[in-house]
Amino acid sequence: MGSVYCANFDRFIFREAAMHSRRGRRVNVVSIGEVLWDIVGEQEYLGGASFNFSAHLTKLGHAVSFISAVGADPRGRKILQRMDELGVSDRYLRSALFAGGQYFEADALENKSRRLESA
Repeated sequence: MGSVYCANFDRFIFREAAMHSRRGRRVNVVSIGEVLWDIVGEQEYLGGASFNFSAHLTKLGHAVSFISAVGADPRGRKILQRMDELGVSDRYLRSALFAGGQYFEADALENKSRRLESA
């Protein structure tokens, strides 16, 4: 079983962090990870655990610094647009010079996945 470390923020309350979110004390959060697209049939959903975590904390009123990179392609630009709509800052997001990505197919019913291609 994994463990979770939670720092004691009581000693490190700064002026901005002492503000309150929609549900209590506002905290500053740094989230590092990927943002990706889940494609189900013809529908596309923005996802990735770190991104989802960041978007939900932003919605709750916390100060989130999301660190990641997206491609300098149409999907990458669509991610930036959607982040703006959700209020997630792109201050620490790098738009990389690569385009495309890797595509995988997952079958939840059979609990298997396979790599389709790299774009």
